[in-house]
Amino acid sequence: MTTSEELYSAYVWFKNLLMPTLRGRPACKPTMPMVIPIIRSELAQVIGPMCSATDFTFVDLGCGQGAMLRPMSEATIDGKSMFERCVGVELDPNTAAEAVAAVKDDPKCKVECGDMFGFADRVCATKRLFGGRAAFYIYEPLWMANLPEAEMDRLYAGLAAQVAKHPGSVIVYCTADSYRELKASVLEASGLVLQRSTPVAQNGVFNRLRGKFNTLEIWQAPHSLVTLPDP
Repeated sequence: MTTSEELYSAYVWFKNLLMPTLRGRPACKPTMPMVIPIIRSELAQVIGPMCSATDFTFVDLGCGQGAMLRPMSEATIDGKSMFERCVGVELDPNTAAEAVAAVKDDPKCKVECGDMFGFADRVCATKRLFGGRAAFYIYEPLWMANLPEAEMDRLYAGLAAQVAKHPGSVIVYCTADSYRELKASVLEASGLVLQRSTPVAQNGVFNRLRGKFNTLEIWQAPHSLVTLPDP
């Protein structure tokens, strides 16, 4: 990483922490721009070559200002779109409005204001998940929520169980900086299988100064699962 990229990562980090707070809004912790290409590359390894149009939808749970949506909308595998559509879910109405504005000219992108767990319950309850499968991306959506560990485990266990109903669907998870919100044991208990794991400098220059890195993981639902009833 160049010096200018390191400085830019520090700028982005402080901007997303301070500016929303000064406006009386929840602070955002979006994925750093330099990490996004790694996520796309790792996902391509799991999704694999595509002989026809993709049946994958990218879902950013806790999308903030929608920083991940356009890059994932533009992601390709062998020149073909990696995702049929991209959906962001954001609880804070003002932040969700900013996400809508950020992707308003991209017909593949949609933002929904609401609770990410309720959203996942609803879409996963249908027999067909969007176009067929989905990649649910999670990066610190419960940051500063002050939830007990047992409650976070319960919420994430329910989410993992819902995703596991849809063969081939994945959970893409980037660990929190200070502690792990989503435990491997919770994902394993739902039958999800770890496919890819790689360290990333999610906090940019701060990771490098401390020598501590975040872990990006991709967990996938096996293809031999129960069939859901019609919605």
